Amino acid sequence: MVKSTDPVIPVAVSACILGWKVRYDGSAKRQPAIAGRLAGRLLPLPVCPEVAIGLGVPRPPIELVEVDGRVKALGVEDRTCDVTISLTQYARHVAGQRPPIAGMICKSRSPSCGLEVLLHDFRGGELPKRVEGRFVHALMVFLPGLPLMEEKDLDDDLKWHEFIEAVSAYWSENHR
Repeated sequence: MVKSTDPVIPVAVSACILGWKVRYDGSAKRQPAIAGRLAGRLLPLPVCPEVAIGLGVPRPPIELVEVDGRVKALGVEDRTCDVTISLTQYARHVAGQRPPIAGMICKSRSPSCGLEVLLHDFRGGELPKRVEGRFVHALMVFLPGLPLMEEKDLDDDLKWHEFIEAVSAYWSENHR
């Protein structure tokens, strides 16, 4: 139960799941459950790393590609389009914002925001492992221990409760 004296804690939320039409194809992936979940306890701070780094809407899609043992965010059709460094720099910016965030609700499968994203080889073939999107990966480096969850888990009461507990603990520990 939320008490009026409890702080409203800022969390980053992938903008597309809040209903913003920012995806590569110009669509949104609004999650109806999110408004009720956030109400009164968490302050959603919308983020779309791909738009923030200057990619348009709509835009050619990117995917995660293993190149010489490193994961890069490259254009699907144009492998010379490498936005890995830009996504990392934007994560540094978000990590340094005030008020600081105490968690993030991520768009699953996003090459920027997903927690378990397909990895491809340079020719586009799927590799048998999954990695974090490049923005979220960098955010985890800049804000160690930051609680994260994907929107696909919003309807799971146990996962939601665990996320809220982790966000509250992170906020208390890092924002005294």
